[in-house]
Amino acid sequence: METAPDLSRLPATQDEFEIWCASFDGSELGRFEFLYGCVVAEPPARWPHGKLGVSLSHRLASHVEDRGLGLVFDASQGFALPSGDTVAPDVAVVLRQTWDAAPPPTPDRFLTVVPDLVVEVLSPSTQRRDRGPKRDIYERNGVREYWLLDARRRAITVLVRDATGHLGSEVTVTGDQPAQSVLLPGFTVRPSEIFP
Repeated sequence: METAPDLSRLPATQDEFEIWCASFDGSELGRFEFLYGCVVAEPPARWPHGKLGVSLSHRLASHVEDRGLGLVFDASQGFALPSGDTVAPDVAVVLRQTWDAAPPPTPDRFLTVVPDLVVEVLSPSTQRRDRGPKRDIYERNGVREYWLLDARRRAITVLVRDATGHLGSEVTVTGDQPAQSVLLPGFTVRPSEIFP
C-alpha cells in the first residue's frame, strides 16, 4: 500500500517542487473537478501540456470568435453540467446558439452550459480519466465533439457525437494529417503545427 506524500514538509526550491509534485497521484494538489460525486485534483501540468492547450485554444479562438460563432474558454473555466459533474476542460467551445439558449451566466459562479466542443490534453496522470470517466461525462451531458491531444504520440484524436448520441465516430491523426472538426466547418489543425 502506498503512503500519502508528506504534506507537512513543503518544498523550498524549484527542483524540490517538481519532485514533490511528481509524488502526487493527482488527487491531492492542483486543479479540482467534481466527477461522479468525488473531488478530483490534478497536479500542475508538465511540459508541453500548457503549450498544447494554448496553441489549440488560440487557433480555435481565431476561428470561432473572429467569425462570431461562439466563445472559447481555457482550463480556468468551470462548467456545472446537468449530470451534477463540474468539469474544467483544457479548452472548451460554446457555440452562439448554445450560449443564447443557456441560462445567463452568474458572476463568480460556474457556467451552467454544456460546451459543444471540448479539448483535453492527455498527461500521464490524467489520460485514463480523460479517455474513460470524463469521456462518459461529456457524452452523457451532450458534448458534440471531443478532442484529445496526445503529446507522447504526437497525435490528435477527434470523437464526434453519432446518431445514437454517443461519442462514437473516432479519428486519430499524426504528422501532417489534418484533424478536422465536424462541428466547425473549415477548422483543421495538423499535429505538426501544434506539437513542439
